[in-house]
Amino acid sequence: NDASPDGSEEIILSYEDSRIVYKKHEQNRGLVGALNSGLELCKGKYIARMDQDDIATLNRFELQYSFMEANPDCILLGGQADIINSKYKLENPITDEAIRAKLIFNTAFVHPTVMFRKTMLDEHNLRYSELYKHAEDYGFWVDLACYGKLANLPQTCLNYRRHEGQYTVVFNQDMVQMVKKIKSVYLKNNKVTLSDDDLNFLDSITERKINYSDTNQVKELGTFLSKFPSKFNNSPINQNEIKALVYSIWNKTCNNRMKAGYPTYSIYISSSVAFYKFNLKIHLSYLKKMLFN
Repeated sequence: NDASPDGSEEIILSYEDSRIVYKKHEQNRGLVGALNSGLELCKGKYIARMDQDDIATLNRFELQYSFMEANPDCILLGGQADIINSKYKLENPITDEAIRAKLIFNTAFVHPTVMFRKTMLDEHNLRYSELYKHAEDYGFWVDLACYGKLANLPQTCLNYRRHEGQYTVVFNQDMVQMVKKIKSVYLKNNKVTLSDDDLNFLDSITERKINYSDTNQVKELGTFLSKFPSKFNNSPINQNEIKALVYSIWNKTCNNRMKAGYPTYSIYISSSVAFYKFNLKIHLSYLKKMLFN
C-alpha cells in the first residue's frame, strides 16, 4: 500500500489469509519505489508481477513455473494478454532472438505477465530504476537482457484492464521521452550507432507518427527500413529477426495508407522490404485497390 488515500488498507485488512503479507508505506514512493519495495519482500525462487486491476489466468503460475524449471537459462518470462471488454490482445514475440529485435523499438513484454529469477536480481543488484521513471519496465528488461535469455509464453496469461486513469495513460508524454533514452541505452549495449535521422525514423515508428497521406514520408520510411538491418552487422541481435520485424512494420504502414484511401502499390514495391517475404495475397490486395480506384 503506497500511502494510498482511498480505502485500500481497510479492504486489505478485511481478508483473513495467512498468505497475504501486508506492506504499508507511510509516504508515497511512486511506482518505482513500490515495485522495489515489493522485490525486497520476495523470498521465493521466482518473482511474479501483476497489477491490482488485472486478472491472471488460472494456469498462469503453472505454465510459467514449468517453463522456468525446464529452461534454467531463461531469466525473464512473460506471456500474452487479452484486453478486458475488447476483442484485441496484447501480443509479443516468444523467442529470445525475436524479443531482442523488438526491444530495439519498444518493450517486448506485458509488464503484469512477467516472472523472473530472484537470484539473478540479487547477483547483479538489479532493481527498477528511477533513471527510467515512467518507462521503468522497459528499462528493467534492457538491464536484464545483459544477463540471460528472454522469453514469452505463446499462451494468454492475463486479462489486462485498460482505463483512462491508468499509469501508462497519465504519464504518456514523459514516457515517450524516457523510451527514447532507453532505446539509446539498448542500442549502445548491442554495439549499434545510429544517425540522428535514423533515430528520428525509429521514434516515428515507436510513437506511431507516420502520416499515411504524405507520399514522400512513407517512401522515406521504406528506404530507412530497407537499410535498417544492415546497421546491425556487428551486433549480437539477429538480423533475420530484424528483417521479419521491419517487414511487418512496412506491411502495416502500407496497409494503413491503403485503408486511408491513398494509392499504395507502387510505394509498397519501391522498398526492398516488400520482398523479404513474398506474400501474393498482400500484393493482390494493393493491386486490387489501385485498379478499383
